[in-house]
Amino acid sequence: MFRKDNHGMTIGIGDELPEEQQQLLWDNLDSFLSSNKEDQIDRFQIYKMSVIQVNGSTMQKVIHIQEYPLLIEENTYAVDKPVDSTVFIYLEDGQ
Repeated sequence: MFRKDNHGMTIGIGDELPEEQQQLLWDNLDSFLSSNKEDQIDRFQIYKMSVIQVNGSTMQKVIHIQEYPLLIEENTYAVDKPVDSTVFIYLEDGQ
């Protein structure tokens, strides 16, 4: 079973990704883990982040992808400093 309360990250993510985007990713991942059965969750999660313009405002676009079973979810957020980045998350069993 995957634990949603165990967030580890590399130094690169901690140093290069603003805290606001880190929190967006963890919140998104926690929600995903809580709302899906374990057999619907791939161990490998991908988050593609990009800067977009929406009605004249600069926004953070986040595309959450997993390969099996295929999942592609797209969300847009208002943040202070949007970034272009891709984050790979590998889920471990919560033993």
